Amino acid sequence: MGLFLKMTAVRSSDAAAVAESVAGFAARHSVASEILPVEADMRRKAAVVVPPVNGWTVIDWPRYTGFPIGVSRWLSAELNTVASVVDVFEDDWSHIAIADGVVRDRYSTTPRIRVSPGTTSREANRRWGGNPRAVGMTFGVDPDPIAPYFAGVGTRLLKLLWHRARPAYSGKVWPDDRFSPWEVWTFTDLWHRLGITYPEPQAAENAPRIGVAYETFDSPPLPTDSETD
Repeated sequence: MGLFLKMTAVRSSDAAAVAESVAGFAARHSVASEILPVEADMRRKAAVVVPPVNGWTVIDWPRYTGFPIGVSRWLSAELNTVASVVDVFEDDWSHIAIADGVVRDRYSTTPRIRVSPGTTSREANRRWGGNPRAVGMTFGVDPDPIAPYFAGVGTRLLKLLWHRARPAYSGKVWPDDRFSPWEVWTFTDLWHRLGITYPEPQAAENAPRIGVAYETFDSPPLPTDSETD
């Protein structure tokens, strides 16, 4: 089975305010919600707000949530901050940079799967090719160290083939990275360069996490992200 993740990192140290804003998005669309503590054996479907680390609060969305961009734009605007959205679908991952409710950049390791059928490769790359300088400006980091994470399909494939020919070659962007560019988890290395800590399950085992349980995570009445969001 492939990996499926939808996560938002919001630059905020107030997890309660983030949870309230997540609930506010539901209320805006007339969907009932409830804020509750998350327990290890929790069976209810909920957005999980992880305690902040280094000024960033991460929200782990239910697997098939169809509106992570829309709700992240809402969070960014409501909290007057920036947000980083990651969507992992099997071997593909995408990243959305948002500031003050506006999408500043989009990147996907496989742009064609993020657009409608019939869209040309050129247009798909234009929409989802990623712009490290835009990301750097959004999050206030030097764009040069993060630029290699936005490599195109061809570059990542060449590195993978070289690794297969010479297994000692890791192809890592930086020596202290945990993953190689062709591995889907490399988004966590990008997050690290942006100042965001991926919430390892065991790392916050005893920290109180907040759950925001929606009456439904399906559309309608909740909107589904589109190519123009």
